[in-house]
Amino acid sequence: MPLVPSYIDLTSLATFCDAMERLRDIGGHMENVNVWYDGNPSNDPSNFLDELKVLKTHKELLRCLRKSLEKRIFRLQKPCNDISRHAGIKLLPSEVISKIFTLSLSEDRTCHSIPLTRVCQRFRTIAHQTPALWTNIHNSRRLWETEEYLRRSGSSALNIFCDGNDSLSDFLTRVASYSLRWSELHLTLTWPSSLEDYFEDQGIAHYRPILPLSNLNTIHHTFIDNAENTRDYNYFDTPWSLPSLKHYVAVNVMPIPRFLSGGVTHCDLQWERTALLRHDDENYTNFQSFIRTLGTMRALKNLRLSFIDILYSYEGHHWLATERLATEIPTIETFELEGRGGPAVEQAMDFLASHLNLPGVSDLSLITEMPNLNANQLLHNLSYSLLRLERLRRLHLTDYSSTDCDPLAQIIPHCDSLGYMTLRLPKAGLFSTQLEGFHGAVDMFANPISLKTLTLDNCHAVTRDELEGLVEMLRSGPNWNTFRRLEVTCCKLLTEDFLLAFEDETDGKLIWTTPL
Repeated sequence: MPLVPSYIDLTSLATFCDAMERLRDIGGHMENVNVWYDGNPSNDPSNFLDELKVLKTHKELLRCLRKSLEKRIFRLQKPCNDISRHAGIKLLPSEVISKIFTLSLSEDRTCHSIPLTRVCQRFRTIAHQTPALWTNIHNSRRLWETEEYLRRSGSSALNIFCDGNDSLSDFLTRVASYSLRWSELHLTLTWPSSLEDYFEDQGIAHYRPILPLSNLNTIHHTFIDNAENTRDYNYFDTPWSLPSLKHYVAVNVMPIPRFLSGGVTHCDLQWERTALLRHDDENYTNFQSFIRTLGTMRALKNLRLSFIDILYSYEGHHWLATERLATEIPTIETFELEGRGGPAVEQAMDFLASHLNLPGVSDLSLITEMPNLNANQLLHNLSYSLLRLERLRRLHLTDYSSTDCDPLAQIIPHCDSLGYMTLRLPKAGLFSTQLEGFHGAVDMFANPISLKTLTLDNCHAVTRDELEGLVEMLRSGPNWNTFRRLEVTCCKLLTEDFLLAFEDETDGKLIWTTPL
């Protein structure tokens, strides 16, 4: 076996790069021979071992070459970055830099506007002339800072962020005169609060009972509780007119029907480490009111419900033992349901399955992490009354706890219109560990299906054999010509070497990335 050098100097590296460029220009042909390996040139099994040794030697040589390339890239990257920063940034037009500043705003609206003004004089000037950088108005800032943000925001729409501290009254007084520019209102309150008495009696409207909000399109309510109850209506009640409200997000807050009965199209309701039931001498609120409120939202197209570690209010009360409501919302097209936790979460899922009907859903996302209910079982339960599986076009299935759910054979045959499917199953494979699970998959792929794209995202238990078996069944059945793409993203058992070698078996339909 020829020796492989452990170090390749710069001269040799340059020579190799020149050779690769010439080889690329001539399409990989040298002396009428294609140098790219294109199958096994030997048909004699007695030569397989010798050929394997040669190929592994070549692979080791390429590994050393790659290592040398990476070292050279590493040494060049920093000076090139410095050149780009000092020379390249000066060549960018101010409009481009302004756009970069705007795009760099984080999803959670974390503000970096002021740090940008301290980089250099040009950045400062551009930042001051970019109104979008100054539209997130927080009551946690000092009032003179709020004034400066309002001035620099120009005529842009404003995103108002409030929490329940003592400065809220002065803050609302200051920003109220800009209410026609309010686009989003984010209200986060923690119990107990010094504002408790005000909100209990009159809600936030205590500060500004008449406030024109004709352009407010998003309300985001968050109540951080002591995990004993969910806040009732009055805490967030207001007589404000909200003709443009389209997006409503509530965390640990029972939604108010009057808010949502108009033109709301996107609704996101979350309960995290709190109770859905509150019972005292003056007020009784349970899950039924939530279902009835959903029934009033006749313009709703996108609905997300999340139940994370929810609790019972007190022992001995079966809060889901209620009469069937059978609320139908035919307008909903996109539905996302997340459940993480124990028995209370599982009962919430059962309640939804028997009390809601969403016949128009075509895009479904299920996220589960429950000891007794996996994503497949939840989908099965929902299909009896809440959903019509034959109408699904997109399905995103995430299950963090199950180790054996057999998603393909149990889902695809029941979803006649399913074109796009994403699986995120860190602990489960593609097929059941039982033999009948694999045979079920074979039978399924023997019939025409509508699936166009299958994505495996962080499916760490999926093996090489399963992926090879999946492609083999697709190729041998009637679906390969209509199937477009198999995406494999960061699946731990599917290594770079395997996926690189397996690409040719998929006719260019395999797209993959591996964990860093």
